[in-house]
Amino acid sequence: ENRICGTYTYTSTNGTADSEPQCVFYNHSHTAWADTGCAKTAWNSTHVTCCCNHLTAFTVVVGGEDVRREDAVILEGITNAGLGLSFICLVLTFVVVAGSRELREQLQSKLLLNLVGALATAHLLFFFISAPTSMSGCQVLSFSMMYFLLASFGWMSVQAHSLYTTFVLANVWDKSRHHDRTQLARYSAFAWGDPIIVVFIGAFVDTNGSISTTQSTSGDSVVQFCWFDRNSTIKWFFIIPMMASVLFNVFAALRVIGAVLVQIRKHRVSDADFKQKLVQLVADTKVVFVIASVTGCGWVLALLVVFQVGGLAAQYAFTVAAVFQGTMI
Repeated sequence: ENRICGTYTYTSTNGTADSEPQCVFYNHSHTAWADTGCAKTAWNSTHVTCCCNHLTAFTVVVGGEDVRREDAVILEGITNAGLGLSFICLVLTFVVVAGSRELREQLQSKLLLNLVGALATAHLLFFFISAPTSMSGCQVLSFSMMYFLLASFGWMSVQAHSLYTTFVLANVWDKSRHHDRTQLARYSAFAWGDPIIVVFIGAFVDTNGSISTTQSTSGDSVVQFCWFDRNSTIKWFFIIPMMASVLFNVFAALRVIGAVLVQIRKHRVSDADFKQKLVQLVADTKVVFVIASVTGCGWVLALLVVFQVGGLAAQYAFTVAAVFQGTMI
């Protein structure tokens, strides 16, 4: 269970069982206080320790370990702000590229539109995982988000492969491949089709769905949030493809960045002054960020969270890199 605990001060009226403190959270969906997913683990006449499961940071998708409530609040704030901003930026990117006839006819732009669509949908679905309605509804939401996240990784790998074949294996100025409809069809079959197979196999192997649950104060098993339990089998059907995609993307991105910077520097003057060198450094940094963003290199930090290396620092770094990816794109 991903339990977030905190100790609070309260005033006891008479010390009887009837005056024992209750651990609750404010349910914004129902505009009322509720105890679902919360329980008191220790208390005395002045203090009570509550453990709840309603703070949802982006690290839950890769099985982030428990953190202090203070850090959970910060991580959730970063998640909401980052995903919200990224979603807006992704929508604007889609509108701008799709609205330009010259841009949308290029293969690289078509690949970008598919990536933006998959990633924006995954971001939108994440906003609903902390508002569970029923087990069946959560299963649909979990499998849907799993599919669009895997599709996003697929399109990131497509971006990495396309850039690699263009800048590393072929002439850097070769434009002919940007109009190859056959290549787009192959990419689409891989990025949109393969995740369907993975999701169906995962659902077949783990028939229970293994939605993350917890115990309410009444002892009932209730939905914690709409994503797979980190001890479930199906989570590996998400994590393993993610790791394979990330490792390939990082390798390809590093080769592409090196090839692009070499080409750029061939056309620069060797006796540039400090101001010119500063401008060149900024330009090089932009190249690195653009390539790293569309290939999802920031997700390499997810490996630290998955294998619990780096502790809290890794969770912060991964959250920032993942939720602001859409903004960088």
